[in-house]
Amino acid sequence: MPVQNAARCLQDVRIWIAITALSIHQALGLYVVRPAMRPSPDGVSLRGRELLLMTDRQHRDVLKRHVQRCTRSATTRSRRLQSVPSPVSPNKLGAEPESEAPDCSPGTQAEIHITGDLTQNDAETSSNSAFQHATPAVECLPSPMASVEDPLSASTDAVAILVYRYGVSLSTATAATAAYFVHIHPSLPIVHPPTFSLVTTPTSLASIIVAIGIMYSPQASQLRATSDRMWQNGLEELEALVKEQSMFYKSPWTLQSWILHIVYAFYFNDVSVPATCWAKHQSLIRHLRSCCLMNEQLTLLGNDIQPWLTNITQSLLWTSEEVSMAWHAFVLHETYRHCVFAVLFLDHQMTTPCNTRPSMSNVEVGWDLPMPIALWDASSAEEWFTRSQEHVQRGILSDPLDSSSMLSLARATQLLLSASPPPFVLERLSSSPFAAACMLVSLESLVRDFTTCCYRMPPVLPDPSAYHVLSPEQNRAINAAVNTMLGIVAKNNAISPQLRGFLRLSCWLTRIQLCEPDDLIVSGIVDDSLLASLSTSAHLVLGSSVALRRAVAPVRRRFGEDCSFQAWDEMLKALGVITESVQDRKASQSPWMTVLASRLLLMLWRTLRRAIGEIEQSKAGSGSLLGQQQEGLGLASVLSSVIVERITQMLKAQRTSGAQELEDHQTIERAFVRKITEIFSGIKTPVSDAISKIWREIASLIDGDQSEPLSGGLDGWMA
Repeated sequence: MPVQNAARCLQDVRIWIAITALSIHQALGLYVVRPAMRPSPDGVSLRGRELLLMTDRQHRDVLKRHVQRCTRSATTRSRRLQSVPSPVSPNKLGAEPESEAPDCSPGTQAEIHITGDLTQNDAETSSNSAFQHATPAVECLPSPMASVEDPLSASTDAVAILVYRYGVSLSTATAATAAYFVHIHPSLPIVHPPTFSLVTTPTSLASIIVAIGIMYSPQASQLRATSDRMWQNGLEELEALVKEQSMFYKSPWTLQSWILHIVYAFYFNDVSVPATCWAKHQSLIRHLRSCCLMNEQLTLLGNDIQPWLTNITQSLLWTSEEVSMAWHAFVLHETYRHCVFAVLFLDHQMTTPCNTRPSMSNVEVGWDLPMPIALWDASSAEEWFTRSQEHVQRGILSDPLDSSSMLSLARATQLLLSASPPPFVLERLSSSPFAAACMLVSLESLVRDFTTCCYRMPPVLPDPSAYHVLSPEQNRAINAAVNTMLGIVAKNNAISPQLRGFLRLSCWLTRIQLCEPDDLIVSGIVDDSLLASLSTSAHLVLGSSVALRRAVAPVRRRFGEDCSFQAWDEMLKALGVITESVQDRKASQSPWMTVLASRLLLMLWRTLRRAIGEIEQSKAGSGSLLGQQQEGLGLASVLSSVIVERITQMLKAQRTSGAQELEDHQTIERAFVRKITEIFSGIKTPVSDAISKIWREIASLIDGDQSEPLSGGLDGWMA
């Protein structure tokens, strides 16, 4: 040990001497080096210059070797930390002995197998070949989104930080990562699965992915505090990057991390942080605009991204290295594209249930629609090259530098609303499920904007109906666009079952809102909390919020005058799709699908409640036989009877005993509300648990006060 200490001290002295000599040389260079560069006949000054340059090179070599030694020693210490088992502490749930960390030296590919805290459903999913192809292996592969030259993207050892800072075991981290790619990634593909590596990923991105994945594990309630700490620390790191460098969004992993932190804050975090969530969401949109990331061409020029598609015509002459470079350029380019569309997608999913105005519009997104999912999921450069050649021959891909051929979301929406959409638009929407989801966001935003304008008109206008703002031609165009999207979803076999269900529910909700607007829009209630807005929507069904609006005429329209049988039939189909998605053992619902299902079931319950009230009112108000026949032949009575009959048949088919108890209308409503409560109780996520509590409260209100009339209930509370 004394010899080693002496050698280390001697080495430090040498380094100090080298640095001192270099600084002296730089100081004297102002007077010695510059005159020596002048031509001299005797050559003395030239020899002095050569001596100084030789000394400079020696000093630089010493510093270079010192940096290499420090890097090797830091890598060795990091590997030793990973190989030491974490201490088991009762205060750190999930902390268990770790396996040896993978060797991340160049030329090796160490894979961490997903074992440990996997649920039975996740174990069945991980053994599936399709899952193994779609889920990235946690391996030490170079990622095109994390360059060592960029200090912002140089990642610390994320696995070691997860283990020793948060007490999360290696098996828990890998299982949570797999859960993220199974449950969240299909509908929000902002992380590239083939190049993702938990070891080399930046810490803030890796920790938020693990935090979201933990919410789908059996230990979600026990590790909830740990996930919240990961989210809080990651948010602080991102805020520090904002203060240090305003253009930090030039690194794509920061965009991914920021988006996922917003997702966690809005859907998985405590209800006491809605202000933080909205502030970070607005900050992200402001930075996207200030950094010109809303425009594709400016993003390519500002980030020096190679236009891979521009040179794709000469790809037959590419070497393997050029193909690999083009694939990495594609991944970087597509990551920016998916992140921008993900912000638009999340903005709609966040503002719609809260009835707030959206912060983004599809008009300001100057990006081409997402590329085909087959290119994004290519596991290697060779596979990507083969698939890209096929799509170029089919004419699906467009040049990002050619603005005339760019298919933006606003342009695609206009073409889809036309009488006959062009084939290339349908081909692009069919090849990318994420592009189809963004298209449905655009259509629903259009319908909500018209509805909002409708209910903000002066009070002298009559009671607005479904065709008050939109003309019949516009309604036919929207219905035709929804039918086209339903056909695209039905024909695409590559879409996962959960994503297919989400797209179908989005189509049906868009069409239903043409007939039945949202209660929050009608009543003008705005909230910044997701759970508060859902609870308010549920309580509004018990009352008559429409009667409080100044724009409503004194005489209300009868139920069923502005609706169609097709809309109610699709609403009843949505219940079956939601039930099937809950029973899926391989993948759970995404949080935005759970919120969408809650909104649809709430509209169905409101329809059932109004239908039952219409039937009872017609029975009580008809005195003569002729009046009873006229009431029975009315559209409202026929539609009410159909809805009650369909829901009764569905409830009887799912009940094992006591089916004869569903003959009473109030019993049907109570059974239907209990069925909705069971649906959300079967989804083990924080947002579904909160929604199930809301429906249990509604069920207790219905069971506790049966003398309350069906058409009223909370008029005094609303006043």
